[in-house]
Amino acid sequence: MGDTAPPDAKVRFATAVNNLHLIGSPSVIVALHAFTDEIAESNRANMERDRHDELWSRLVWEIRNDLGDAPGDRANFSARLWASGTGTNVLPRP
Repeated sequence: MGDTAPPDAKVRFATAVNNLHLIGSPSVIVALHAFTDEIAESNRANMERDRHDELWSRLVWEIRNDLGDAPGDRANFSARLWASGTGTNVLPRP
């Protein structure tokens, strides 16, 4: 939600998503697809903050469940993303 990410952030995100496909269980991959479908630029006009947060929470719960550290009841679990506050959310290049 917000401004379009810089190209290098998009590349890092795509790499992380693709890597997760290599190690995630089927339930993680289903949650990942639901989340990435919601945040896709092609869905920008329909994106909803509550749906984003719901899908992000589900993805985090599924990943932690895969790691043997499910954070309690999935229906009541909530995770939130934090922005860096710098306005870009991109690490400076060395």
